[in-house]
Amino acid sequence: MTTGTETVERLLREALMKTSHPEAHLLTVAEAVLAPRSDEAMPKGASRKMGKTEAFAAAAAVTRMMQMHGLTPSDICREAKVANQATGYYPFYLTPAEVDGSGTLLASLPRSRRIHRGLAPYVRMVRAIAVRSGASEADLLQELGLAVASYLAPFVAADRSPWDLIAEDVALLGPYFGKVRKGTDGDPVDMRRYFSDAERMNVLFDPATARMEPRPDRSHHDNGFSSSACVPLHARLVASGQVRCWTYDEGMDGDRFSVPLGWMQASVFEVFFLGIVPDKRGLRTVLFAEPWTATFGDMGPGRSRPWGDGGLTDLMRGTPLTYGLGLVRDGEPHGLCFDDLPRFHCPDYERHVRDGLAGIEHYQANEWDPSPCHDALQAARRIDLDADTLRRFLGHKADDSWQRQLAAFADTPSHLRSFALPGAIALSDGGSSDALADRFREGLLGDGQEIVTALMDAVTKRVRAMDAYLAERTEGERFRRDRYRRLMRS
Repeated sequence: MTTGTETVERLLREALMKTSHPEAHLLTVAEAVLAPRSDEAMPKGASRKMGKTEAFAAAAAVTRMMQMHGLTPSDICREAKVANQATGYYPFYLTPAEVDGSGTLLASLPRSRRIHRGLAPYVRMVRAIAVRSGASEADLLQELGLAVASYLAPFVAADRSPWDLIAEDVALLGPYFGKVRKGTDGDPVDMRRYFSDAERMNVLFDPATARMEPRPDRSHHDNGFSSSACVPLHARLVASGQVRCWTYDEGMDGDRFSVPLGWMQASVFEVFFLGIVPDKRGLRTVLFAEPWTATFGDMGPGRSRPWGDGGLTDLMRGTPLTYGLGLVRDGEPHGLCFDDLPRFHCPDYERHVRDGLAGIEHYQANEWDPSPCHDALQAARRIDLDADTLRRFLGHKADDSWQRQLAAFADTPSHLRSFALPGAIALSDGGSSDALADRFREGLLGDGQEIVTALMDAVTKRVRAMDAYLAERTEGERFRRDRYRRLMRS
């Protein structure tokens, strides 16, 4: 089995070849598009067969390479498996009577002279020559690519980056779950119907109780996160700094006033989720980044009241900016807030925060309610998936320390205890890799398909929660008919 790391190494080699040997790279692109089992669409203007002039140029190029390295056509043709028997080798090379050592035609070829017009056999011959001679495969492929440059020109449109390819693979999850599927419990699940029912009934899925709950009276900004079917992939530190802490006391007149508690260290991290959300055309795949804040240690000497004895002390959803975050400890309300901007560890998150703060200032300057902008800073941000997003997300070094912290913390919500990315990937040489990009590809494309399995489990839980909600509120015969028709659509 090809491991995720081997795939990444191959993609990196291809990226390097694109820079140093562009025609050789384009040759491999065309080879992949022309492969018998390829589902790639032919670029506009491209053809499956070379013209006779281009085919002659390809045959002359491989003939020249064989002559230069003292190799016989029969050996190379046999190793490249260009024909079933030796009598079929003749169309793949030119004889000494036809070309000289430089590949120059010595005489006009007769009209009856057959030259093979497919590209793939010549590519295989070049690779066989490189193995036999010890020459650089990239250099030899570059020479062949230059010889058939006019034929390869239309294939430039098919040259996509590795991130484009993985973005296409991720995008397939939306249409996949847009059809009625068999859930993890064996019964059909209809995710599109789930979204329409949730909208109609004005309910959200609560991962803590695995039940559908009424939406809050006050609209809250969550970019569809509460409705989506999603699975956590990775947790990453995005900001850190000191937060001011306080609690409240009540005076003789009954008014509450804040009591300062000092300062604590706080870290903001984002949990990245892969989510399925409704779209005008069906369902699609997006990324959600949900912010969480953890406080550490105590507040040092002079603190008014105790708050922790070192280590991780509290975990809160959101980030303590502008209005801060509130929590209850030992039955008492507490609060914390960054007085200044924290130290950012992620440019994307910093841009998100600064945009949100600018929005708050704009609302306040116009005497509007700035709470929507504040809510947006506390909500999971929704990120459309494309090649650039995946490059930024997968380009970070893998660090599972926050996942281990979450697993150890008693108050961690259940939906943050099981991450969909697999662990370290086994390599063919006996080693392993825990690189984030490797693990994502393995989780999506590997034999275990952990990401697909986790998403199906999330979909099943939400659909079953909606079934239970509707069963309590819908006339029995209608509910049973809906369930039956869903089975018929599966």
